[in-house]
Amino acid sequence: MAGQSKAKSGQSGNDLRDMRHLAHQMGIDGSSKMSKSQVNSAIKMVNKGTDPMKAKQQAKNRAK
Repeated sequence: MAGQSKAKSGQSGNDLRDMRHLAHQMGIDGSSKMSKSQVNSAIKMVNKGTDPMKAKQQAKNRAK
């Protein structure tokens, strides 16, 4: 079972890395300092038409 746990946590890291890469491609700079939920929220906002930097700020402010 321990091997399965490591695989899941490793996959989670890949997911976050992929999300941050996507965020960077979308113009959301500095996503390395954001949590997974913040990055996800910012990506969703940009997909809906929000300016990337405004989406980043809103996502970071919501987490506080």
